[in-house]
Amino acid sequence: MLRELFNDGQYEERVLGGELNRRVTRSYQTPLSGRHPVGTVSRFYEYLEADGTVVAKAFHHDRPADPWRPDPKWLLVERDILVPAHADQETCADCAAFRPMPQGT
Repeated sequence: MLRELFNDGQYEERVLGGELNRRVTRSYQTPLSGRHPVGTVSRFYEYLEADGTVVAKAFHHDRPADPWRPDPKWLLVERDILVPAHADQETCADCAAFRPMPQGT
């Protein structure tokens, strides 16, 4: 559900349109595996409003030939911070459970 909120919020499109800024907070060469081609770079992004407020955080594999969408890890929705309730490989009854976190996390 967090991905759905992120995609519906059009964070990437809003960066391209100049409404949001995106900054790389961490970047490293992705270890070689059968999943990712040579040259893939892993990056953590923050999405910021013009006043510097962070509104989203996401992880992204920048793949040379087959771009993927960022994987959201943190969203500010109104006054709540939403994070995944479980790891990607786990499931819950409806996969819509989020746990609010205090701001500043």
